[in-house]
Amino acid sequence: MNEPLIRVLLVDDEELVRGAMLAWLEDDRFQITEADSGAKALELLAEHCFDCGILDLNLRDMSGVEVLKSAQYAGRKPFWLLMTGNLDTETYQELKKLGFTDDVIMRKPIFNMQQLTTRLLNSLERCPAV
Repeated sequence: MNEPLIRVLLVDDEELVRGAMLAWLEDDRFQITEADSGAKALELLAEHCFDCGILDLNLRDMSGVEVLKSAQYAGRKPFWLLMTGNLDTETYQELKKLGFTDDVIMRKPIFNMQQLTTRLLNSLERCPAV
């Protein structure tokens, strides 16, 4: 019997990054839905349930922190794996206040896609909602 698919919301405004991650993650375990902006991510979160999200913290239309706050306010709380190429102290402190830990933050560019998959699966195993 097959395990249920893990529904993933992939949020990054860089098409190349989304394409690479989609090519890597889209297999028997993951069902990927893409968003190219924070606004699109919030729209998808309002319409669908996701087990987890992979979120770039530096989007063109809004910060990843704004997406996280809006999603939590709306009661949408998938597990999040966060990506950033530049994590300033203020953003880091905001993430800590929201309850995010260092193990869910990955530095971009992500060269080791197997590490991303492993972190995602390991974190989901600890998350009781999935």
